[in-house]
Amino acid sequence: DPRHSGERDARKMSKLAKEVYIVAAKRTAFGSFGGSLKHLSAVELGAVAAKGAVAELPSADIIDSVIVGNVSQSTTDVAYLARHVGLKAG
Repeated sequence: DPRHSGERDARKMSKLAKEVYIVAAKRTAFGSFGGSLKHLSAVELGAVAAKGAVAELPSADIIDSVIVGNVSQSTTDVAYLARHVGLKAG
């Protein structure tokens, strides 16, 4: 029934929200254009942060998703940044 689809979607989102946990988080340093971090790609910087976050966990086995935020896409390898970071971080 289309009249109740909003209620059904709300129930689904409520269930989903109960099953998602942020288990660790890290961020990279701020850099300036052409500065000391210019030799590192967004993927490499993200992998450093991800490895730091994973190091705080009792086991990496609890991770099934990687979420990465990025201000701007600077190269073609950041099209799937979270996937690339997760793979590079191990």
